Amino acid sequence: MIITHFTPIFRISPERLFLQYILDKSDQIRADRVAIVCRLDINNLYQLAANLKLEQGDVQQAARFFQQSKVNATLSDFSVDRVICE
Repeated sequence: MIITHFTPIFRISPERLFLQYILDKSDQIRADRVAIVCRLDINNLYQLAANLKLEQGDVQQAARFFQQSKVNATLSDFSVDRVICE
């Protein structure tokens, strides 16, 4: 028997799995592997994770994720006054 077509079935989307590893389990290695194997846009996922952490008020973790996403941002861009006022 030759398999010519394979459709993976996920109970959870690969993007959501990436975010779970990054946000809940702090397991960057597994998150990166999921992104690579599933050919996800890892930069956008890190940016999404950064935005979620920023919404939660975790500015330092957000800054780290923004750095991982290759977005040009500095920690001063995430000052509490600026985040609250904008």
